This record gives sequence, C-alpha cells and structure tokens, in this order.
Amino acid sequence: MSSSSSVVQRWLALAVVLLAVGLLAGSATVAASGPTRPKPAFTISGGVDDLYPGAERRAVLRITNNRAWAIKVRRVVVTVASTNKSGCATSMVRSPGWAGSMRVAKGKTRVLRVPVRMRAVAPDACQGAVFSLRYSGWAVR
Repeated sequence: MSSSSSVVQRWLALAVVLLAVGLLAGSATVAASGPTRPKPAFTISGGVDDLYPGAERRAVLRITNNRAWAIKVRRVVVTVASTNKSGCATSMVRSPGWAGSMRVAKGKTRVLRVPVRMRAVAPDACQGAVFSLRYSGWAVR
C-alpha cells in the first residue's frame, strides 16, 4: 500500500456547501482528500432555530458515515456563509464548533449538538434573518 493511499484511508476530511432551512440550517458533504475522489466519507446536515440577540442554542447536526467501515469524527467546524438580510452581518452568529472523538459505525448516523450564538449587539436588521451555515469536518478510520 502506498503512503498516499494510507493517508487517504486514515484521514477523512473536508467540507461543504449548504442551504438554509428555518432560521439556521445546512448540510455538507465531506470527502476524503487525495489524488482520486472516492465517494463522500461522511455528510453533515442540520441546523438551529429560535436565535435572538444574546441567545445561545444547540444546533442539532446529523453526521452520516458513508464508508464501509467505522470512522471517528474528530472535529466539526460551523461557519456562517451568508444571510438574507442586508444590514445584518454574518458575524452576528458564531459557533465554536466541536472537537472530540465520536465513533460513527459504517452506514450509520449519529447526532451531535453544537453551540451556536447570536451576539447580543445584533441590530434590528437581523430580525427574521435566515443564515446559511457551512459545515466542515475531519475524521479518522
């Protein structure tokens, strides 16, 4: 087995593209890195509702393992990609993401709750805003 094949099998990585549903929601397909693009390693989908200035809620994210073997998710990053309201900056919503070790069996889905916060100084322009989230993640075999 070549060194690059070993790295591709050991580290599953990457991120991205989402659509908003509700107040905050999204999904991402995460693929293994390397010279060839195998099927997506795992997907992340979900979101959070009921944010208001100063509020912190838990985004309910579903992580689905598309591999024929178990993986351990090590990190999930949540970023705000866009908002539908002018005058309401994407920086008004933040998440520290998640780091740890969560085993996801082959072909299974696990739920992860990640904090998401709207800044207390969010302007009135953010009322009713829909924010698109972008997820990325890293996992090992």
